[in-house]
Amino acid sequence: VDLSGHYREQREIFVGIDPITLPIDQFIKPRFGVDVRIASFQFVGARFWYYPIPAQLFVRTGVTTQAFGFFLIDNSERLLQRGSQLSELSVDVGAYVTRAEQLLRFYAGAGTYLRFVHPSFTTIRLERDASDGAALTAIVGGEFSSSRKLRFFLEYVPAYIFAADPQRFLNLSFARSSNAERSDVPGLIVAGGGVFDLRNLYIGARWDF
Repeated sequence: VDLSGHYREQREIFVGIDPITLPIDQFIKPRFGVDVRIASFQFVGARFWYYPIPAQLFVRTGVTTQAFGFFLIDNSERLLQRGSQLSELSVDVGAYVTRAEQLLRFYAGAGTYLRFVHPSFTTIRLERDASDGAALTAIVGGEFSSSRKLRFFLEYVPAYIFAADPQRFLNLSFARSSNAERSDVPGLIVAGGGVFDLRNLYIGARWDF
């Protein structure tokens, strides 16, 4: 069954002599979605999804914050700690490269994010100390769902962060690290007027509606 705006349904039947009625549930393809995610298994975030072409093309925006996070390598008694008063507001677009009816789907896209600092609820400004406040991103992801509503996803999102002084960016971003005075922090590559960040892995869940 292929009804416009709905997922395609397939059923196997055995044809006999007697007439029968086959109930087939038709699921409408979603227009919106909301997700929660963890960035690099450390910082939390949330996003809103909009599907201009349902189950095929998406536009999304959201926030990931470093105000608190899971610090696994600081030899601290507390796993969840306060981080830096820095958050990222992201916008990106993408498209699925596999059929809507598949349980496991893959997608790709691109976007940008802005880095904000917020030392208080009344003081919010574009981050200018370590970077120029902006970055470009690429997206490669996959998701699994058996319900067509709740989906679990994994994304790899490399970014190019604009920074007029890349070494200053490294020093301020890794103040706790012994690598702070070096330009070869693992996963970061200095290039021109910025830094390639190859460490960004996101895992999370999304509810489509």
